[in-house]
Order: sequence, then C-alpha cells, then structure tokens
Amino acid sequence: MDDIWKLYGWFNEMKFGKTAEEAAVIVRKIYPTYSTLPRYTDLIRRFPLIGTFFSFPASVAIVGKNAIKYAIEDAAKGNFRRMIGLSTAMGATGGGAAYIGDRVWGTFKNWKDDDDTYKVMNDQEVLAMRELVAPWEKNSQLFIVDRNEEEISFIDLGYTDPWASLTNSYRALKFGIKDDKIDEAVFESAQEFLEPFLSEGL
Repeated sequence: MDDIWKLYGWFNEMKFGKTAEEAAVIVRKIYPTYSTLPRYTDLIRRFPLIGTFFSFPASVAIVGKNAIKYAIEDAAKGNFRRMIGLSTAMGATGGGAAYIGDRVWGTFKNWKDDDDTYKVMNDQEVLAMRELVAPWEKNSQLFIVDRNEEEISFIDLGYTDPWASLTNSYRALKFGIKDDKIDEAVFESAQEFLEPFLSEGL
C-alpha cells in the first residue's frame, strides 16, 4: 500500500508541472521512506531505553518538516495547492473531527438544552473532560459520539492519526494556554512530542 500511494503522489506531482526526477525527489521526502532516515536514527533506535519503533515518529517529524518546506516554497511561487492540502489535513487531525463530533453529529443526536437551543461544549467543559480521561488520551483527538449530564462517550482518533505525535503536542500547548498554565503547557507539549520516541507501546 505504501508503494501505491507513493506512485499516486509521483504521478500527481508530474500532473502539476514537476519533471519525473523532481517528482521522485519530492515523494521520497514527503512520504515515509525509512531507508532515507538519517544515520543517527538507526543508532538511537538500538539504545535499549528508546521506544520499540523509533523510526516511525522520527519519519513523521521529518516528513512533516519537508511537507511544510515544500508548501512554503510553492506558495512563494503563487501555487497554494500544497499549502491548502496540508492545512486541510492538519486541520482535520488538529480539530476538524472534534468540530464535526460536536456540531454535525451533535445535531443528529439532538444535543439540546431545555429551551431547545443547541448546546455546544465550551472550552471549560472540554478542559474538564480532558482532566478525567486516561493520561494517554488527554491531548488526543477525541470524537464525541454521545453525551448527557452524567457521562460522555468518545472515540480516540489518535490511534489512526499518523500525525498524532505532532497534533497531540499542539493540543497540549493550546489547552494549557487556555487554562493559563503556560509553563506547564510548554513542558507537556514537549513531553507529548517526545513520548512516541520513548514509549514501549510502539
């Protein structure tokens, strides 16, 4: 499946004016290609205290950096296609699913107050909810499927999000700032970013 998507990306780059060689270079840099990871990642992952699949989060960080670089370069030339696509993808994993869960799904589930107005979870309610979930879900992308006065049911989308190591770090910073805990937010954001590299769960 990885090869299929890389071929799709290669043809797509050429469709928008890249040569075959240019398209190949871009695809190798913006799709996970473990053989191109820096040598230090191979040395670090052999260290016994490092996570069991160090290469994946390292690849996500490098691919993310390269994708942003190419998006900025294209935007400077007047081509915003890559910037829009990247913003849409990161927006969906960074907050889009939560918006859909609370608005669209909420309308379907008839989440309304006694006066028949639609009830949206405010920032304080979201922060309070995240204080009660499991520690590893605190900054994950949570899709709320049901809620009432006593309980909230949700799906943790972090397990299917390849950008989770980056978006979880962003959410940790965002929620901490909203809660006026900037120092803690910076520390927790860094901890979220580093956790996949050190976790035994990968």
